[in-house]
Amino acid sequence: MAGEDGEYASVRSWCILRTHGGRTMPLARSLADAGILAWTPVEHVRRRIPRSKEKEREFRSVPYLPTYVFAPAADLGELRRLEVATESGHPAFSIFRHCGASVLVSEAEVASLRQREAESLRRMEQSLAAQARHGRPLRERAEPYDRGAEVAVEAGAFAGLSGTVQESDGRHTLLLFGKSLVVTIDTSTLRGNAVAEPASAA
Repeated sequence: MAGEDGEYASVRSWCILRTHGGRTMPLARSLADAGILAWTPVEHVRRRIPRSKEKEREFRSVPYLPTYVFAPAADLGELRRLEVATESGHPAFSIFRHCGASVLVSEAEVASLRQREAESLRRMEQSLAAQARHGRPLRERAEPYDRGAEVAVEAGAFAGLSGTVQESDGRHTLLLFGKSLVVTIDTSTLRGNAVAEPASAA
């Protein structure tokens, strides 16, 4: 997170920036370092450590909404300047617009994303604490998905593929790939595909 809740509380509305998926977190950090209260919600997921045994894993922060970064609407003037600058010093981005107008969302509309981020951080801290107590990783649980939800697989043999949820709990999710392939996947390796389009514009 780019700041504390107290800082966010001072922002009445946010504009939405779009960038390349791999630049999501670097853009948020770069703008925050420049004094713009930009942020993108992140999840803390357990990934296998490269060139290690299968059971050796570590937590990594990944963007919950790749390509999306939020910034205060009060900074729109500066963001518009940076958007078209030849050398802005920041990863390239565009301001999300609808019918030519910058799309704005209220603080209340993004609060749920910060709550999900806080829950992910809490699960990571609990898992690390349990690992410290027992000397071994605690298998991570995750929030189940609703039947019919479209999700992407982030790890394992089906990494990079998207499927439709048939059943889901904190351990496993039954996914339908295409029209007939049904596979059981660890729920903690999934991420929702749907990104709600903000309705208000200014």
